[in-house]
Amino acid sequence: MTKPITVYKALPEDVSKIVALLQSHNLDPVVIDDPGKFSAYRRHEVRIGVPAAERDRAVDVLREMEQRPSARVSMLSKQANRVVLTMIGVLALGAVLGLIDDSGRWLGIYSLVVFVPAAAYLIRWGFFRKSKDTSRESSD
Repeated sequence: MTKPITVYKALPEDVSKIVALLQSHNLDPVVIDDPGKFSAYRRHEVRIGVPAAERDRAVDVLREMEQRPSARVSMLSKQANRVVLTMIGVLALGAVLGLIDDSGRWLGIYSLVVFVPAAAYLIRWGFFRKSKDTSRESSD
């Protein structure tokens, strides 16, 4: 058998997950380092290799695995940016109204009409989002 080519370095607790992923794509991964070996000064990374003929396929599989979470993070950050910009606009409008309104009458009405429903919506959105994320994680 030829010497395996290193395609990934993983923490010891992630080695079995990476090996299972590569095996599920009909690749023959080999754990090159001892996962039980720890260094005194830094965390030990375990090298995972494959035969030279399977290197390109293994790299593609691992690249796809690493890009999946970043796509999800970018989607969540876009949603969060939208919510934050909306709240900044609502607060800025409230601040301007507070500076203009001497008696405080319009600011009180604005608070009841805008702030209370916006807060209720954000709380509901947060809980709905959390339950949706936990159900998605349990299905993975």
